[in-house]
Amino acid sequence: MTDIAHFNMVEQQIRPWDVHSLSVLEAISELDRSLFVPAEHQAQCFFDAEIPLDASTRMLAPRVAGRMVQALEIKAKDHVLVVGAGSGYSAALCAMLADTVVCQDEEQNALERAEQNCSAAGIKNIGFHSP
Repeated sequence: MTDIAHFNMVEQQIRPWDVHSLSVLEAISELDRSLFVPAEHQAQCFFDAEIPLDASTRMLAPRVAGRMVQALEIKAKDHVLVVGAGSGYSAALCAMLADTVVCQDEEQNALERAEQNCSAAGIKNIGFHSP
């Protein structure tokens, strides 16, 4: 069921929102978004909606994350700075396309959450730092 929901997220939400970059679509297809969604919201991990991470932070809807990463036009040799850790999902997508990523956030809890999620996803070319 998860594989079908993930596939549908890409084909029915992300691709129709003008995300056509094959490298971005491939990264989204390979990255398990459920690893970045809090346990209490797992049922919505592939929905086209923002997901609360804590009282003041939300995870971007998948179509927004896809469009944002596509707009960056990341190449394999690029070094990317992501400001705002969130769940780590957007940073992980960037890391799948770039040589290295640095993710910064003023909130230590956000950095720790993103780092744990990226580690669970097997993303190794990303560092987490407070500014």
